[in-house]
Amino acid sequence: MTERSELERLCDIPDPIAGPAARALAPPAPGLLPSSPTRASVRRSRWLALFGALAYGAGMLAMMGVRSDIATIPRLPLALGALGPLIAAALAIRAAADTGRRGLASSADRIALLVGAPVVFLAVSAAVLGGEVRGEHWWFSTAMCLAGSLVLTTGPLALALVAFRRSFATGAKLRTVALGVGSGALAAATLHLQCPIDERLHLLFGHGAALVLGGVVGLLLSRFTRA
Repeated sequence: MTERSELERLCDIPDPIAGPAARALAPPAPGLLPSSPTRASVRRSRWLALFGALAYGAGMLAMMGVRSDIATIPRLPLALGALGPLIAAALAIRAAADTGRRGLASSADRIALLVGAPVVFLAVSAAVLGGEVRGEHWWFSTAMCLAGSLVLTTGPLALALVAFRRSFATGAKLRTVALGVGSGALAAATLHLQCPIDERLHLLFGHGAALVLGGVVGLLLSRFTRA
């Protein structure tokens, strides 16, 4: 036989999957495969969650009332005391949402932003606030503020978990921790406008602990954001 005829005989070998492949697959049942949200709708839901978190803090502040010395405290410490936690919240939220140049931000970048969040909070608190420890009721007032900060953290963190549900293909734990830290920082900003105590240790344990506790809760709930 010639080389050409041998090659032609290869066409006589049956295809073992020709039969199954010839049959068309049945279309999926309606509603079985839900459509993925568009980028625009995802972006919109996250902005709504952010505005909802701010509205939650404003509503809670209206319920609890503003600090008793709001009319007499110097405006610069008042503004910086709230601005510091807000900057910390922005850093933490960026650590969660940032995708990097190629769509996957590195863990080192996220850790740097996460470390920067409490550093900013502490630096602002140490620079513009102070005062002495306030007597025998210091621990009670600090515990009350800590409890209040947890309540103020709950709303923003719940909204963040809904907005970022099944969004993180990589680094879900670290990114959800960042959402918790950001929620705690928003709570600290709100609490500064409600609590008249500006003593550093009170701010650290009563207000700033919300950043740590929010991060711990975020870590425990990271399964909700894992894609």
